[in-house]
Parts: sequence; C-alpha cells; structure tokens
Amino acid sequence: MSQIPFDSIIVQKKSESQSEGNHKATKKSSSEELKQCGFEIGEELGKGSYCKVRKATYNNQQIAVKIINRAGLSNSFLNKFLPREIEILGKIKHENIIKIHKILNYTDRVYIFMELAQNDMLNYIRGRGHLPEKEARNYFRQIVNALKYLHSMNVAHRDLKCENIMITGNNTIKIIDLGFSRSTVNSSGRRILSETYCGSTAYAAPEVLQGTPYNPMMYDVWSLGCVLFIMVTGRMPFDDKNIRKLVTYQLKKKIKFPSSFTLSSKVKDLIKCMLEPDVTKRMSITRVAQSAWLKMEDSNSEKETENKKD
Repeated sequence: MSQIPFDSIIVQKKSESQSEGNHKATKKSSSEELKQCGFEIGEELGKGSYCKVRKATYNNQQIAVKIINRAGLSNSFLNKFLPREIEILGKIKHENIIKIHKILNYTDRVYIFMELAQNDMLNYIRGRGHLPEKEARNYFRQIVNALKYLHSMNVAHRDLKCENIMITGNNTIKIIDLGFSRSTVNSSGRRILSETYCGSTAYAAPEVLQGTPYNPMMYDVWSLGCVLFIMVTGRMPFDDKNIRKLVTYQLKKKIKFPSSFTLSSKVKDLIKCMLEPDVTKRMSITRVAQSAWLKMEDSNSEKETENKKD
C-alpha cells in the first residue's frame, strides 16, 4: 500500500488575485487538480461552522480530509486564523496529534489531508458511560503528552474538548482541529496574552468568559480539567446554559463529583488543580504531567477509590 509522502506537506500555489500571508492560492479548479493528484473524496464524517470532514483515499490508502470553503468566511478567519492554522500544522509532529499528510491551497477551498480516526472521546463516553480510572489514565496520559509537546513548541490549542480528541482502533489518542491554535510568543520570543474568545463555552476558563486578556496555555489546562472530569464522571463539570451563572460557579469552585460511584482522591485533586479559577495557582501542563494520579502504575495494587464522601 502506497503511503502519502510527508516531505513537503504544504503545497503552495501561485495566484494573481488572492493571498494569505505567505500562502498563496491558485485559480485552477480544486476538484480537477485533486483527481490529478490521485485524491478521491468520499462520505462526510462531520462538519463544523466553517468546514467539513470527509473520508478520502490516496492510492487505496484510507485517510480523511478537512475541507474549508472560503466562500462566506469572515476576513478575520481568512486573514488570521486560517493562515495561522496552516503554519502551525506545518511545523508540528507528534504521535498523539493527528498526522497531516498534505495541504492543498486553492482559491475556492483549502484541503487538509490527514490520517483517519473516526471515534471521538465524547461519542466513546456516550456509548460506554464514565471510564474506569485505569482506562481514563491511559487516555489522559496521551492527551497530556500531546499538549505538553504543543506548549513546548510555543503553541496553544485553545479549543480542547472531547469532540476534538479522537481514539484510533488501537486506543491511541489523536488531538485534532487546530483552527484556533496560536503561537504563545511574539517575534522576539516574549510571551503574549490572547484576547480572542474561542473554543466552546462548556470548556472555557473563567478569564476567557470574562473577556480579559488571558494566558492561552493556562486556558488549555482548564479545558483539560473539563475533559478529565467528563472522562471519569460521564458528565460536564458545570452547567453552561447561563454564562453568568457558569462563571459564578467556576469562581466559587462549585465542582460536584458524583455520589453514585467512587473516585480516588488523587484524580479529584488533579481535577480541582486544573479547574482552579486563579490562573496564578492553576497547574501548568508540566505539573499536570508530574501529578500523583498520572504517575500511578496501573498494575499497582493501591486502591484507587475512597469512601463515597467527597
């Protein structure tokens, strides 16, 4: 089976009319050239506000493609978010981040061809219920490794949620959708704050919901805390129907763990440290990776559960 070459994932096309920073698009019909390049587009797997994800094949290899239609997109998305996503995708490579095979940039659409992973964490939990801590730890460790890598590359994801965490057939985690990702440093290497509200309300940190400039890496850690809570409880940590009430609950640390089953004190402590509203006290991703719960050996006979009282 022929593998898609990874030597040059960004195909830059010259254009007389449209430009996205250093990434320029061609006027030639995308559908025509896709066939010439050997790509076949298949059934739809999902869609977002600005893109669709479909199955695809290349030389009989099953892959996926994210199709971004330029028509109707805002200028800020076309001129800021899309070029930023393309640039970041071109420089990252990690076993727990979806592998990008090729990016084809056209005047009408952008095609991002990637490895195929069809089951996301949200659907996985919906089908099975909350995960046992041993299973959750296996998945969460991989998520943390991916986020730790991104932060080491000075990149923040800014849209971490269960829907953007895929699980492959061999139980490998793949983080997807870096559409809101951005660099955490400026051209001189200094740390910079973000001001754009992005991501999903249910996973948003209080500083983001309040509209204040925020550290995007610490925002990622908050979202990560929401993900872990959902994994081990099968439900959201906060009700997001009313944003004002949501922020109040976040700031007052009103996190309610289920009483119908038991959770270890170590996993609850870790969740609380990630869902810390005071950014100066919130765990960094490095500290999360070094947490007692993640360092537990799954073969250890240590009892993971405690009495039902929190």
